[in-house]
Amino acid sequence: MKNLGEKLLQARTAMGISVRDAADATRLRADVIENMESGEFNYKLPEIYKRGFLRIYAAFLKLDVDAVLEQYSIALRGSGEEARRRSNLLSRMASATVPQKDFAPPQSSLESRFETFDKSSEGEGDESEQADYSAKFIKLAALFGGVILAVVLIIFIVSSAVSKNAPEENPDIQMNANMPTQPAAPVSEDSANAINAVAAAEFSLALTALADTYVLVYPDIKTSDGKPAEALYTGPMQGGERREFRSAVPLMVKLTDAERIKIERNGTPLDLKGAKGLRLFRIVSK
Repeated sequence: MKNLGEKLLQARTAMGISVRDAADATRLRADVIENMESGEFNYKLPEIYKRGFLRIYAAFLKLDVDAVLEQYSIALRGSGEEARRRSNLLSRMASATVPQKDFAPPQSSLESRFETFDKSSEGEGDESEQADYSAKFIKLAALFGGVILAVVLIIFIVSSAVSKNAPEENPDIQMNANMPTQPAAPVSEDSANAINAVAAAEFSLALTALADTYVLVYPDIKTSDGKPAEALYTGPMQGGERREFRSAVPLMVKLTDAERIKIERNGTPLDLKGAKGLRLFRIVSK
């Protein structure tokens, strides 16, 4: 994954910031950032955390997050790590749920069954052997049914855990985790005229940093050539720092740490419903 690491390193160098500054802005550990920039993703953390750290860092560097994650997945498949993980998981499931003795009976047992079959072909059928075969098939079917039920239960538990952490909906704001990562374009004259035409709906927005974090604020409008409008502010905010904006159109607020920002509209705090981590809010006037 050396190519991916070099892309991250070049992006940070182009921004003119150090690893320490990047760590302070993204709240990622400096050694994690150094590992990513050197293409070393084999540190001992679950895969979901590695992808989450890579998503946060790519967004901070203003790279195409989806392209970065796709490059990571391709490199991971090429290294064979993903195949080995799946193989180990299947081996553990098989050894834990399907005992080997149920599928490989002792040789003596096989010989006795062949002998019984020979006797039955000569007219000495044994009904007890037929019942034994039926019991074995029923046992195998029960084992496979148990494996399927366990997989369904695991999927249900994981889905419940993920949905449990999702914040409640708030009618005042709209949230979206799939945040745009392309750089914003300048506001055109047509867009500026559109804003002035609806000045009656202007509202105020205030952001107060409860701790060090990184934010991006831009109008939810398009320029005449269909590109996003110029950002009103993008950069880090220190704990206790406050920034105010006025707008007649909805404002998009992208945060790397939603729990570290207090948002006020027209002087009234908005309830973020426990939102945490990387979030995108759409703030509208009442």
